[in-house]
Amino acid sequence: MIFTSALFPVSNIYLAIALGVLLPVLAAAMFGLFNAFLITRFSIQPIVATLVLFIAGRGIAQVSTNGDLQVFVVPQFQALALGRVLGVPFQVWVMLAIVAGAAFMLNRTVIGRQILAVGGNEAAARLAGVPVAAVKYLVYGITGALSAIAGLIVIAMNSAADANLIGLGME
Repeated sequence: MIFTSALFPVSNIYLAIALGVLLPVLAAAMFGLFNAFLITRFSIQPIVATLVLFIAGRGIAQVSTNGDLQVFVVPQFQALALGRVLGVPFQVWVMLAIVAGAAFMLNRTVIGRQILAVGGNEAAARLAGVPVAAVKYLVYGITGALSAIAGLIVIAMNSAADANLIGLGME
């Protein structure tokens, strides 16, 4: 089976899927970094910055798809949501890997302790020498990437993406 696109002529379906997963995750991480920029540079409240980006993201999705339903019927991509490893759904393995990675990072690394310090008391963390802005950038970047992973799993589950319903009522 040959998969080609106008932008990326790819003859290997698995390479195409890898790009189709990697590029949205990187883009979402960049949006997370932009959110951190709004929060740290302009002192915008996190909920306000997040809602601004949420509404802008929905608008970008609607414009880029002309408001049409985007169908993804590629069995190899759908395996993200419908596949099983050792009888356990693949998305459960993804969740377990993310939880294990987060638990390790928060409990066993310096940056994890800094994240906990900033989340617990930002002013005290700043006084203790924690680079608060850098920690916020890291956390928002990771959160953006994880949001993309969740979105890709939902797209794989539904075999489609609808820009008109993206996050509708999730505020």
